[in-house]
Amino acid sequence: MLCKIDVKKDINIKIHIAIMALPSFNEIDVFTIQTRNENDDSNKKREDIITKLMGNQIPDEFFSNNEEPERSKRWLNLKEEVTNFISSLNSNELEEIVKVIPRGGRKYNYDITLSTTKKNYNLEFKFNASTIYDTPQFVSPMKPSQYLSSSYEEYYYNTYFGELCKNANVEKPTLKEYVDSIHNNKPKVVLSLQELYYKGCKTSSKYTGDDKAILFYTYANMVAKESIEKFIEKNDIDIEKLNAYLKQSQNDKIYMMYKNGKLYKEYVNMDNYIITKCTKDSSKSRYLCETKSGIKLSILLRWKNGNGIAFPAFQISQRKITNKKCKENTDSTPEYKYTELPESWLMIKDGKRYWITDENEQNGDVYDYNGRDEDGDPAPGKKIGTLVNGDIVL
Repeated sequence: MLCKIDVKKDINIKIHIAIMALPSFNEIDVFTIQTRNENDDSNKKREDIITKLMGNQIPDEFFSNNEEPERSKRWLNLKEEVTNFISSLNSNELEEIVKVIPRGGRKYNYDITLSTTKKNYNLEFKFNASTIYDTPQFVSPMKPSQYLSSSYEEYYYNTYFGELCKNANVEKPTLKEYVDSIHNNKPKVVLSLQELYYKGCKTSSKYTGDDKAILFYTYANMVAKESIEKFIEKNDIDIEKLNAYLKQSQNDKIYMMYKNGKLYKEYVNMDNYIITKCTKDSSKSRYLCETKSGIKLSILLRWKNGNGIAFPAFQISQRKITNKKCKENTDSTPEYKYTELPESWLMIKDGKRYWITDENEQNGDVYDYNGRDEDGDPAPGKKIGTLVNGDIVL
């Protein structure tokens, strides 16, 4: 069994990480406060704290601050949870922790590598979840066309992109320039289009209210949705290739999940990621698939950084379970009932933020802004009202 980290004992554990400041005492609050502002920064802070607790790098005074006993209690509780989690990674022989390596980013499909004298443990940290089934969105493959029967990027370029450029009065790049650079947050070949797009987006900090920008934003969203719908109607998922990716991204991964002051561990059941069949739901920009274990997956084709502008990708999620949760290491898969999280848009009304189901902001359901998915990313919370002719009725 792995050695436990004792807060009173100085254990020499290497943390392979760029020079980073220790977290502040108050940063333990990121484990209790659920906000969407600077969400990526909050996630990184949580992972950094977990990593430093594993490496015994948190100052002793954080665990015994008499001036702020409540925060100290939470620091100590998290320390004990991390220690117990490490101890639960059972092995037949005694293991000693050698180093803790922060991962993440596009290169890795997990967040932390815990390296011992016997093996490496690849950990995927998830906040506000106690089971994998609380974390429906689990992967977002880049360059989705490699898993499709033809190229969506080329289809979009040849069918829609030229008119988009004319609409913005910018020169159209070559197909090679476009395809080679479109898969990142701010591709140079569409930078002027992206700037115009966000100037016309009401929920963007770059919004200017310029009529030309608003029209361009509206047009870009329209052609993005139409292009995806028509493309899905004519193209299929390459199940073999996508299964190979899912196997590579999920294999040998251990989920480390935090919820309400507790850490939970769960191993990946690979049968949940072996797709056996797919159908099309083109009106909602997605494929609906079923896995070997009977789990239902939604594979959404979307644009990550401006609809019709930059970074096409898949968003693969498990369709939400409403009545039962699959238990670890069971021999059979129980029957499930699934509901979809609503397709939603952010709306700001009288200075407050809501999630709504009508992209035209006229009629539909209204959801609380404070929901989140397993990564802490924006997601609708509870339904709190309806949208009637542009007015929110709570």
